[in-house]
Amino acid sequence: MKDKIFLNLVENKNFDNIVFKFTSGDALKVDDIVLNDLGDFNGVIDQTVYWVYDTQEVRDLARWIHTKNQVLNDNKKIHFSGFDVMFHFYETQANELR
Repeated sequence: MKDKIFLNLVENKNFDNIVFKFTSGDALKVDDIVLNDLGDFNGVIDQTVYWVYDTQEVRDLARWIHTKNQVLNDNKKIHFSGFDVMFHFYETQANELR
């Protein structure tokens, strides 16, 4: 259902970003795919922290965004974002350790 709502918002209200409760790192990987064709939808979505998004609906939505972005100007491209306050702390610490 979320996919149908978002598609409608993009097509009729010019929305250009969808935000999931994903870690920002996981969402950036998906965003790289939908924007720059860098990676594999299945591999990235399979590895997210939240198994609830490991669905065909999310994969189809990401593929739709990717396809749509192929014909959009750079300033109009659709982004896939993540926001999770709890995991942001852990991601930040993990990145500092690298």
